[in-house]
Amino acid sequence: MAYFSSGSLRRLAPSGYSFGAAFEAGWSIFKGYYGLLICATLAYLAYSLVSGMIGWTLEQSIGFDPLGMLSPFLLDMHVHVGMLMLVVGLVRGASGGFGDVFHGFRRYGQVLLITLIYYVVIFLVSLPLLIVVVATVFTSQGSSPGAALGLILAVIVVLPACAFFATRLYPGIVLIADPRARHLNLSECISLGWRMTGNMVWLSLIGLWIVLGVMVLISFLLLILPGIFFGMPLSIAVMGAAYSLLVAEHDIGSEQPSTRCENCGYSREGLPPGMTRCPECGTFFPPA
Repeated sequence: MAYFSSGSLRRLAPSGYSFGAAFEAGWSIFKGYYGLLICATLAYLAYSLVSGMIGWTLEQSIGFDPLGMLSPFLLDMHVHVGMLMLVVGLVRGASGGFGDVFHGFRRYGQVLLITLIYYVVIFLVSLPLLIVVVATVFTSQGSSPGAALGLILAVIVVLPACAFFATRLYPGIVLIADPRARHLNLSECISLGWRMTGNMVWLSLIGLWIVLGVMVLISFLLLILPGIFFGMPLSIAVMGAAYSLLVAEHDIGSEQPSTRCENCGYSREGLPPGMTRCPECGTFFPPA
């Protein structure tokens, strides 16, 4: 297996993030750590299956599914962040192995709070579209050309606005869980994520998300197995590589003490000289 590191990332993408660089780096990670990415994919599918079964049971029992309404805030984003941090750990040579899938839960409260902010912003941006839809459906003029034109204009304006804000805010969610950014507070993570996606980078990321989404959809439509063994693990690798490329352009780790584990922040002071793994998370310590 070829070792992949931040040095490998710089060689693949010396000029930093780009659409092509994210795919090239993601492909290298996909090939080098295929087994681990498959395990992460299976874990995500198992979580989705169990969550769906619980939601269906609740809906049959009490008439609605509270888990389905709350899981995007309470669980889903934490799982997504963990998937990305798995890849980021591989890139940095500071992987804690499969356990990194649960990395989003290590800072559960912070990820939950920034996720709530994320969804509130998206809701407020999409509110004009919701108002137009409601007005179109519940008024007698709903079938008139004017109502149809208003609905079309709302979609044309509001959906791109939602995509814009979602792309600009999402890196802040990953940053709040990033061990190298633990010295940043919530507002600083949002601000840095916004800067990371400036200069039209956000547009490239939207394109990246669309391509990955289509790839995963098509691969699952091809009898499901290609989605499990190709589409999903590759999309995880590419998205993790994209974040790694973006964050590498900003010195977020300048305040991370060298005497601490890069993955979980555990202090290395007082540990035996020959210890090569973090006793807290199992991550390999980089050579001094």
